Amino acid sequence: MKRGKYFLLIAFAILIMPIFVKAKSVITVIEQGKESDYKITNNYGWTFNFKNTTTTPSTYHIINTKEEAQQHNITIASEEGYYDGSKNYYIESNSDCSPDKINILYKNVGMYQGKTVNLKISVRSCDKYDGINYTPNIGFSTVAMQVVINGLYSVDLDYEFINDAGEPIDIKGYGTFTDLDVTQAFKMGNGIDKAFIYEKYTTTAGELKNHLFKDKLIKKGGSINNPQDIQNVENAIQSSIEEVTEETIEKYKYAWSTVLFSGGKFNLTYYLGSERGMYVFTPDSLVPFAIEDPVKSVNKETISKNEEYVYTTSHRVPYINLDGSNSSYTAYSFNDVLEPCLNVKDVSKVVIKNDEGTDVTKNFDIKLSENNGSVVVDAVSKSDFLTKDEFYGHEYEFIITAYVKDNYDLSKYLSSDKTKYVIPNQAKISITDNAGVSVNKDTNQVFVYIPIPKEVVPTPNTGKYTSIALIVGGILIIAIAIITLVIYKKKSIKKAD
Repeated sequence: MKRGKYFLLIAFAILIMPIFVKAKSVITVIEQGKESDYKITNNYGWTFNFKNTTTTPSTYHIINTKEEAQQHNITIASEEGYYDGSKNYYIESNSDCSPDKINILYKNVGMYQGKTVNLKISVRSCDKYDGINYTPNIGFSTVAMQVVINGLYSVDLDYEFINDAGEPIDIKGYGTFTDLDVTQAFKMGNGIDKAFIYEKYTTTAGELKNHLFKDKLIKKGGSINNPQDIQNVENAIQSSIEEVTEETIEKYKYAWSTVLFSGGKFNLTYYLGSERGMYVFTPDSLVPFAIEDPVKSVNKETISKNEEYVYTTSHRVPYINLDGSNSSYTAYSFNDVLEPCLNVKDVSKVVIKNDEGTDVTKNFDIKLSENNGSVVVDAVSKSDFLTKDEFYGHEYEFIITAYVKDNYDLSKYLSSDKTKYVIPNQAKISITDNAGVSVNKDTNQVFVYIPIPKEVVPTPNTGKYTSIALIVGGILIIAIAIITLVIYKKKSIKKAD
């Protein structure tokens, strides 16, 4: 009986625990001037690039022209270039906001570990403002990752990273949401592992102001003039409402936050706090990045002895933060010591490209050398390239075309089951920043396989020999039988005499 009471007490304690234990917020508040104390680690890197992006919007309730907007009583805060540079949707009721109805696919937004990334943004749900005399609408820019909203209190959005076949990419990455003005706010949803925000910021006029509030959100119907309407909401950030006036608002630095996401998708809810608002998603970050691991891949896992194949090493160089807290590089190089059995024809077989597909080989000094029978490939960035903004914020691919040396004895690469030869490869990236700190980062190890054909051993045609043996054997048996019979008869005759 006592055990039963204890069990009930423990069960009750577990049930009420959430009331007393608040979930840990994903938001990290950074004091001004302390950015260097924080670093993004665990390979959250990706390269975000909008230069070659194309867009495919859904067709539901889409507005194609200004005249069509007027037919639906659409009001848009800023009309200049808006219809040509965005895809817009009108919202007649909250039920219009669903992923299958309103979404836009941004194709080729960047790269992740050598693979092209597409981003699909879907409207999961929305909440209209009451009492407005126009039709609410949502617009997605086609030239930036910008969302503009009119007449809605909140919009719930899904960000999904997919490949060209529409399949999820298990990407870990980052992005910064900027232009979070006055009463606007974000609530961080599933997939967002952490968000970094400044506690205070300095205006262009040199005034120190509160920047963002942690875990606070304006309730529906609240306004900047009614701060008593603010309530605590888990994992939400909001623009400052202190000491902001119409006269000073233009002087304020963007309100922004860097988010880290994983699992290939994330969710957030954007609250306007007023009838109109917008925000932009960019690859910039508030905090420094730890140098990421390069990733090695090979275009063919199985090759023949005389076949060329390609090694690719991908490595992302992060953007330099706007506050300069991650220093630029003074040296950046790639090194690959190939197995002694491999060869590279000449330096033309070493190519370097960035995530835009641009050949940047000319910005590197490339050298082929030999060390203990191995071909060594070195690619060292030219010093003037490291001083240019165009170097940063890109993923680079170091591409080597290799082949197996003719008549090379591959016995040392024989697999344990003796069915193939296994050739490994691993490369590294070396970096030095302007503070004199040097870092070497090894790639993962990859393998190529050369199958060993099974030797066909000829089987002699023994059929005819078998037949002869049977015939000869049969004759011998018969002869023995006859001889035995003759001897037996002779003995019988002698006994009879």
